[in-house]
Amino acid sequence: MPAGGRKVVSFGHGTTGIQDSCAPSRARPPLAAAVWTFPLVRAGYVVTLTDYAGLGTPGEHAIYVAAPEGRAVLDAARAARALTATGAGRDVVLWGYSQGGQAVLAAGALAADYAPELSIRGVVATAPLADLPASLATMQRRADGVGYLLLAMIGLAVNDPRIDLDRYLTPDGRRLLTVARTRCADEVMNMSVGSSIHTAFTVDPLTRPPFAAGFARQRDEIMRRMAPTLVLQGDRDEVIRQPVTDGVVSRLCGEGTTVDYRRYPLADHGSILGTSMNDLMGWVAQRFEPRPPTVSDICALDTSARR
Repeated sequence: MPAGGRKVVSFGHGTTGIQDSCAPSRARPPLAAAVWTFPLVRAGYVVTLTDYAGLGTPGEHAIYVAAPEGRAVLDAARAARALTATGAGRDVVLWGYSQGGQAVLAAGALAADYAPELSIRGVVATAPLADLPASLATMQRRADGVGYLLLAMIGLAVNDPRIDLDRYLTPDGRRLLTVARTRCADEVMNMSVGSSIHTAFTVDPLTRPPFAAGFARQRDEIMRRMAPTLVLQGDRDEVIRQPVTDGVVSRLCGEGTTVDYRRYPLADHGSILGTSMNDLMGWVAQRFEPRPPTVSDICALDTSARR
């Protein structure tokens, strides 16, 4: 057993949906949602994977709402420490992909107050859904963009019961809401092809209350100073677009976070995981060293170097 216990990587997964059967813990085959964490397990780390609150458990999942996702990622690391057989210590790296990128950035922002017993050594955000309003806007260029927007509206309504979602849905929107509540994300996106903001909603959620302010709040809550952060982004990503992530990095820098920003010219939203894995593994190993080397900090470079 290493001195201080085994190192922990707490993983936040990408979008699976809001229906309980879509939870990673219920995936078939088992652990299908955790396959990209296997190299970390083989390297000897304790790896935790959360379903997020209300996903696979009682209640509803406030999808794309940052704070409960962040708490879930930290709670998973706490749970590992509570299981003495794991040998988990207090040193933790947070890693998330897509929606999970939002979750781990929220966890990084919350950790000092919410989980002070953990030592967060670093945060890794792969293709992160970090600037929610900007990403939802660019997603509308995609045929399935309304599906993502509807999920985000559902998340806000779950988090704030004062929002009567039905008021903002047309018959087309209510059809998609039924799909979202009974099927997983891939089917939601497929079924939303052919819909638009104008056919699904009675107002434009990207510009009108209560949604526009709610989406902006999710962005602002995770743009805080936190442990050294590695951001991994594919230039060909059409879900989380590279210019949006450039802006996220700039905002994190402005808050005083040390950011190592790595872009991959040929990677898209799916291939970024495999393309960046060796870099991720090396970076995580360094963060767990007794005296971690200095992180390559893009924030220390001229602003133009981030573009």
